[in-house]
Amino acid sequence: MIQPTATVGFSTFASASVDITECDSAQVLSSWYYASTSFNDTLVDGASNGCDSITTFNITINNSVVTSSASTSCNPADVGIDVTNLLTSLGCDSTHYDTVVTSAFCFSHGRGYRM
Repeated sequence: MIQPTATVGFSTFASASVDITECDSAQVLSSWYYASTSFNDTLVDGASNGCDSITTFNITINNSVVTSSASTSCNPADVGIDVTNLLTSLGCDSTHYDTVVTSAFCFSHGRGYRM
């Protein structure tokens, strides 16, 4: 009697990991991401040996920072909005708005600015 035989083969696949770090958003494979995430993309028969190719995308989204403050001055020349643009420690935009208004206190106490 002949015994049946079975051959079990293990397919190999190619894999890669791609780390992406952006400010505020990132476009990966035609999709936009606004928060950090990870996902796999499988390309069937994409490896050089004809097996599947799996790419893991690790996306890190760092946020820009916007801050504001308000201050007063007795000098009308100081009135307005001062904008300061900097970079965060992660390299993203950081914008600070300082709004300066004339203080009613200056005029009610005889401290009005005189030219």
